Amino acid sequence: MPQCAVSTCRNNHRKTKGRRVRYHRFPAEDDVRSRWVSVCGRSFNTATARVCSLHFSPHSYERDVEHELLGLPPRSRLKRGAVPDRAVPISLPSLISKLKQPRQRQQQVNSSKRGGRKPRPPQCEEDEAAADRDVTTDYDVLLALGLTPIKKNHQDGDDYE
Repeated sequence: MPQCAVSTCRNNHRKTKGRRVRYHRFPAEDDVRSRWVSVCGRSFNTATARVCSLHFSPHSYERDVEHELLGLPPRSRLKRGAVPDRAVPISLPSLISKLKQPRQRQQQVNSSKRGGRKPRPPQCEEDEAAADRDVTTDYDVLLALGLTPIKKNHQDGDDYE
């Protein structure tokens, strides 16, 4: 019974039965296979391991014109060189390094928006203590992951989705 080799995915044949989830074998080409292994985030035997179709975007598949014209369900054949790109695990060291950088990038963006003005100095002792602490917010995490936070307008304050 096949199961997905991606470390954060718990899909197997029994769980996905009837959902048209396909389990793809690892490619024979060494360079593409090594990229698949690095994306999966754990060790396994590539001869028997599979990756479920939920980790591939629609543009990773060849178009099946014959089945489209006949009104049949399309066959899910991957393009040569396709690599899993959806819901793949993020390595912890790279996430931590990205989390350390957003403050610097955000400060650069803020200073360029303000015409190069320097940030205002803290007004009271409490502000000075807060400025000295390195606080990572949800906003910083979203920026580190390359996501753009969506700002919601609420009467009681600013929230990010």
